[in-house]
Amino acid sequence: MSNCVTAVSSLVILVALSTAQCANYLGVTGDVFILKAQPDYWLAKTAKDKVDAAIKLYKTGGMSAVIAAYGASNTSTSYLTVQNENGFYLLGNPKLGEMKKGANAKSVILSGDSTAQYQPVWQAALKKPIWVHINWINPSTMKVQPAVFYVKIYDHLMFSSGFYEEGLL
Repeated sequence: MSNCVTAVSSLVILVALSTAQCANYLGVTGDVFILKAQPDYWLAKTAKDKVDAAIKLYKTGGMSAVIAAYGASNTSTSYLTVQNENGFYLLGNPKLGEMKKGANAKSVILSGDSTAQYQPVWQAALKKPIWVHINWINPSTMKVQPAVFYVKIYDHLMFSSGFYEEGLL
């Protein structure tokens, strides 16, 4: 393992990663790493396909159709989230409290300045769909674990789906 060092404001983040992994990062904001490309895991295609299918459904049936299709099955470790541009969940994992009234991504980000972490992801995803690496609560274990999410903005909504890396590395 090597160390991947990235400066964020006046802080320096030191992360133990392989040299190949360091080369894959576009930027860092707090605990969120924006990746240059789709990770080389079979689950990455599943996450991307889930987001693309949800957006297709949204185009034809609106948000209520997306909630009807994904809401009941949204309790596993591979789930779909939809947030508005202020970070409020329209669809999330109920085990993580993401569906509570007023739940906001900024309020569940695990450390640091949540606005400083959320906004760069939103801004990057506005330009094109992105992959992010983040430490997030795994709904199966309720422990913070490394996860990778595919993020795509459509109609001022952030659609994302991902997977936890435990057992993949």
